[in-house]
Amino acid sequence: MPHSSGGGSHGGGSHSSYSSHSSRSSYSGSSSSGSSYSVDNTRVSRSYFEGANKYVYYGPRGGIHYLYADRKPTEPELSVTIIILLILSFFAWGILWFLLELGLYIPRKLDATTYPSGITILDEVGVLSSNQELENALQQFLDKTGVSPAVQIVEESTWKGYYTDLETFAYSEYLRLFDDEKHWLVTISLPSDYNHAEFVDWQWEGMIGDDCYPAFNHVSEDLFTETIQRYLLRTDVNTMGDGLRQAYDSFQKVCMERQVEVLYLILAAGIASVYVLLCWYFINDYIKAKRCHSAVRIGKNAKEKNCEYCGNLYVVGSVKQCPSCGAPIKASTEESKKKFTME
Repeated sequence: MPHSSGGGSHGGGSHSSYSSHSSRSSYSGSSSSGSSYSVDNTRVSRSYFEGANKYVYYGPRGGIHYLYADRKPTEPELSVTIIILLILSFFAWGILWFLLELGLYIPRKLDATTYPSGITILDEVGVLSSNQELENALQQFLDKTGVSPAVQIVEESTWKGYYTDLETFAYSEYLRLFDDEKHWLVTISLPSDYNHAEFVDWQWEGMIGDDCYPAFNHVSEDLFTETIQRYLLRTDVNTMGDGLRQAYDSFQKVCMERQVEVLYLILAAGIASVYVLLCWYFINDYIKAKRCHSAVRIGKNAKEKNCEYCGNLYVVGSVKQCPSCGAPIKASTEESKKKFTME
């Protein structure tokens, strides 16, 4: 459905569209620090706590890592981590795409051959003495943007008393005049005594179809409102057509330029950073749980020993092969008796 693109009046200034063009983003989370954490409801710590058993696991290159846990952590499910990452990616990329569309807007011309395009001038008051120059300006606007411009001038008595305000009347007129969403209607209202009044308090309202978005966004709408208002203020009733022509000429020179809104790009960068951090957190949490599951329970006084082949350390009784070089470990008589010392 069409919506207001803004409007103004001779005595009251201009106003932008009533639609909201704001974006809100929030993120909340919690983190824990220190040496104690939880893996699958199992308390795990780098330091001893009451009731804990001692475990050891080895890094990818054989480094020794000790931990204490109240029970052996269960093996984490990779599928759960993958599902979480997929859901997170779906929402994050959706928000990022939306913010990037707003932050880096590249106008695209509409295909005027896909709908009944054309310019429209409805001067029901008769103040436009010559329409040719205005028609040329509107045609150039159509050729450049693919959006069909329409100008309507009525007396206040046409709508006042029947509609709550000019915006409601302009909305009704758009639906009456056009069957598509690719027109941009400007409705100008003049008081009934405009011929005799010293100060003609005209009003105007813009109504734009929603399908005009590829060519125009809310920034374009606000610029259009500002331009129409500025040029109408420079004219009187007899030269209103000239003011409209100048307004369309001025607007079409800049309306298809690329727009960059830094705020949306900053928000997009923030969302991307949060997304990367969350992915890192869940992946790291899975790796941590995987390593904890691979840990071997050992005695509190288990000793470290150097491998005979590579010289790197391992914990006696925890492995049958060197975690660094893979060489078999020959257990001594003492080691065989105390393979798993539980204290």
